[in-house]
Amino acid sequence: MPNPLPDGCMRYSLFEAWLVNKQAAMLRYFVPEDQRTSFTNKWMEFGSRVAAGLEERPLPEWLEKIECFDKEDKKHRLVYDVNEYRIIHEIEGFMIRGTIDTYDETLHKFADHKAVKTPWTQGKTNKHQQLDFYSVLIEEKHGWVDEECHIFCIPVTDDDNDFIRLTGEPALAIPRIVTKEERVAMKKLIVDTARDISICYQAYLRGDIKL
Repeated sequence: MPNPLPDGCMRYSLFEAWLVNKQAAMLRYFVPEDQRTSFTNKWMEFGSRVAAGLEERPLPEWLEKIECFDKEDKKHRLVYDVNEYRIIHEIEGFMIRGTIDTYDETLHKFADHKAVKTPWTQGKTNKHQQLDFYSVLIEEKHGWVDEECHIFCIPVTDDDNDFIRLTGEPALAIPRIVTKEERVAMKKLIVDTARDISICYQAYLRGDIKL
């Protein structure tokens, strides 16, 4: 039986929160789901609207017209075969979960959509651990993964009325190569983090940790 974790698995959001601040992560994720506080703002809400629209088939008109190019002007598909592709997979006794924005089932290739006012830099993309996390999950689940993935930056802005909208400009595809060595390192970090969370969660359930 898999080791106990909040909600039965470790999602990327918990993984990321744990690495930033364990105490804050426990306060947010160890309590029952209906007692958790949620944070949102206008940018997050618009991003959720974009994500929901990208799941529709056919795409809604306001998203269908968006083209996507990289810095060399090569055109990319904004969406692959499956959007919101969910993987729940056991890795060394821990259930790990990832929900990937868009995924190509044949090429085992994926991309993450970001609705942004300012496009990401290559440096920021290279440091984004979520891409490594998803690469590990795909490889563990399917046996292999395309080493190249992308961040698709969809340009948005806020107008004088504080209303967020698409700018109408093309999305920018920023590539990232996740090497075998990086996936090995991320897999170790995933397992180590899940183990630490599980130990603390069991202590919380016993009453040894008070929040």
